[in-house]
Amino acid sequence: MMKFIKEKLNIRRAVWFLLISAMFLLFYAPHLSFDVHMKKGIQGTVVVSNFNTDRGEEIFANYNYNSHKTWLDAQPSWEVIHLSNIPIVTNSLRLGFNNVKTDIAISKIDVSFGPFKLAEYTPESISNKIIASQGMVINTNDNTINLTVNGVEGWLQLETQEYLPKTAWVAVYLSILVLSWIIAYLIDKKITWAKHVPENEMMLIAAPIWCFFMSEICTGNYYYINLMNRFYNVAIYIILYKVIYLIFRRLPISVLISNLFVVIFGIVNMYVTQFRNRPIAPWDLTAIGTAADVISNYHVQIRYFMVIAIIIAILIYLLMRAVPRDNTKINVYYATYPILIIVVALFLNSVGQYYLWDMNLLSIFQTDGTALSFTGLVNQYISDQPKKPEGYSVDDLKQLGKELEERAAANVDPNVTKPTNIIMVMNESFADMNVGGTNYADNIIPYFLSLDNTIRGNLYVDVRGGGTCNSEYESLTGNTTAFFAGGVYPFNMYMHRNVPSMISYFNQSGFTTTGIHLGKSTNWNRASAWKKLQYQDKVFAETFDGLETIHGYPSDAQNFKVLEETYEKEKDKKNFIFNITYQNHGGYDDKDDLKKTVNFSSISG
Repeated sequence: MMKFIKEKLNIRRAVWFLLISAMFLLFYAPHLSFDVHMKKGIQGTVVVSNFNTDRGEEIFANYNYNSHKTWLDAQPSWEVIHLSNIPIVTNSLRLGFNNVKTDIAISKIDVSFGPFKLAEYTPESISNKIIASQGMVINTNDNTINLTVNGVEGWLQLETQEYLPKTAWVAVYLSILVLSWIIAYLIDKKITWAKHVPENEMMLIAAPIWCFFMSEICTGNYYYINLMNRFYNVAIYIILYKVIYLIFRRLPISVLISNLFVVIFGIVNMYVTQFRNRPIAPWDLTAIGTAADVISNYHVQIRYFMVIAIIIAILIYLLMRAVPRDNTKINVYYATYPILIIVVALFLNSVGQYYLWDMNLLSIFQTDGTALSFTGLVNQYISDQPKKPEGYSVDDLKQLGKELEERAAANVDPNVTKPTNIIMVMNESFADMNVGGTNYADNIIPYFLSLDNTIRGNLYVDVRGGGTCNSEYESLTGNTTAFFAGGVYPFNMYMHRNVPSMISYFNQSGFTTTGIHLGKSTNWNRASAWKKLQYQDKVFAETFDGLETIHGYPSDAQNFKVLEETYEKEKDKKNFIFNITYQNHGGYDDKDDLKKTVNFSSISG
């Protein structure tokens, strides 16, 4: 095959084509524009929020994330409000007005791609296509849609529409490829000095750009990343390619490994984002066991652009193999120094401090790109490692512990009833939806609320979807995760020795301690973490040949049957049993055995 490629293809011209097309991809990201035609000018801020509902991006509607909003301060003299740089993946638009004191009269709204008009909203069609609005009065008359903002801000959202068909996307990129080939042909034919440009070096620039493009197309981020951040991402990938080349010392195989790594990492990131609404972070690499178990319960669909991305990665490798070998001797050590300097500079200065709330992480991931955001998170993760507090002393802690023990011993009441069996259940996704004065639904947990002879209270957890182990860690150890970096999982990172906990306390008090979780022992590193918590007995899914499941997870009925059996075996002893259920874990796709018993469709916000 390589002989065929070398005979039939002008290799130098093909390399120039790859480099020039890569430059087009780096510098040019197609976008839409949005024109609001006014009957009269206004003064205030116009905000266009753009989403792709196929990717669930409407979750950003209530947050001011730059990747999904375009702001423009309108002037009274403007007859047309022009907003550009709207990603071409947009299929849902929300038009908002902030601090506009006068009535707003709109004659039409145009959505365009360059000189081509893709959609025109007349006052009548706007009225028919409004699917939601807030904070404004809307009426139509005299070929005008009139909006009155009540208060500081108001918005209306138009129904979903594919503005730029996929065929148009294909036409745009085919045009780029054709133009790139023409330019490559002219360079190869007409420019003499071009023959002296090292083909290997051109490949080590073109390949990272192409794979960056394909990776971010897979994640859906590409059209949200501005030019400067595209440069940062490509610089990081070029360094990656160079480092891998220095390791393997063979350019073709180094390019293949790098290509596949970048593309596959992008594909995996796409799935992770779909499943839990945030990208892969450095600390997630310690939770691969849990991810592999949970991902089997999600629907993974192979998309055409993933296949194309991998094919392109392999084609670039084949072209690299066809490039004549550069026999120039390289002093590996001298070549390494500038690369390491650049790596450190980018690593320490690529991004600022991230606020690690999941929704914000996803927005940063989209605007900064995969490589830049991941590099920044690595930097932050290292810099945010827990530090010993000033004045911290183990001896002082031991003395304090001794004083507390003496105080407790002096206040012992021999008449107090001491429990002989303690069962602690951490019920996956269990919540009282009406805590905090809300009124989402009545009687979701009627039996639980009906228990009278009960000491009750509320446990507030610090995670929102994912990170079950942190609630477990806090509950069992009494240690807060507030002083860890955001998104850190102590079970994965800090359970390197025995940790004082409820389990160790009950062990010392003569109890038999048992942990039950009908998921795999690899989930959140529990097999190791539970040893450090000092459980005497541990029960995981591997203990059983088969379990009754609901939507792919062991059912609560199965769970509590195991719990009862565990208790019955040891009922003549004092027992502390900690049990984490699994039935209500995400995802929540429609399945035959998953019945919907509560409907929240009428709840807004």
